[in-house]
Amino acid sequence: MKLRILLISDIGFQIDHFRKLFADNNCEVFAELTVHCSPGSESELKNVLPAVSELNIKVNASKIARSFDLIVSYHCRQLFPNEVVKNVRCVNIHPGFNPYNRGWYPGVFSISNGLPIGATIHEIDDLIDNGPIIVQKQVDILPEDTSGDVYPKIIAAEKELLEEWFLKIIKGDYTTFLPTEEGNLNYKKDYYNFQKLDLDQVCSTREVIDKLRSLTHPPYKNAYFIDDKTGDKIYISVNLERRPQ
Repeated sequence: MKLRILLISDIGFQIDHFRKLFADNNCEVFAELTVHCSPGSESELKNVLPAVSELNIKVNASKIARSFDLIVSYHCRQLFPNEVVKNVRCVNIHPGFNPYNRGWYPGVFSISNGLPIGATIHEIDDLIDNGPIIVQKQVDILPEDTSGDVYPKIIAAEKELLEEWFLKIIKGDYTTFLPTEEGNLNYKKDYYNFQKLDLDQVCSTREVIDKLRSLTHPPYKNAYFIDDKTGDKIYISVNLERRPQ
């Protein structure tokens, strides 16, 4: 019987990347691959071929737990329920350097709080972006980097790790390790609160620059303050340029 693999991803180029690795490694000889996306993502992936359909993991937890031997989350927006992670080997390709800044937008918070950033491939447990680590790679944040600069570095690190470890991950041919520190976790609400600038807050110039560059990610509008007279949001971003001496 072939290994039954489910890929859940909400990013088109990452679905294409995983499918290519599956084919290049001749995995169809011993495994069969099913691909789905999260609810609300199907319209965003209309150009992905073969097309993918939506799958609500929480609603279909019992069926999923019976139907697959391995589930891979590659930038999936859904949390995996206990019934799934307790019965199926689940692996997450995470754009962060666990255990630091787990949860929402690790690259954003890492610029601001100075904690490590990178890519981590880990087994999934019942906590957010948690579980035994298979492999990870840290990337550097330069003083002139915005979150828009850091994100491609993270994606490149993820791609490199997945290509190197693909067959081992598919076959479960790896050992894991646990972080030596507890780390920290940022929720969606933490990110939304982080976007709003308090014009009366007292802080250093370094802290101001770090916050603004962490929220600069064209073409998105992130950092803002409120016009006291109109109540309008005033969005702000920064441009940093290094000029060697």
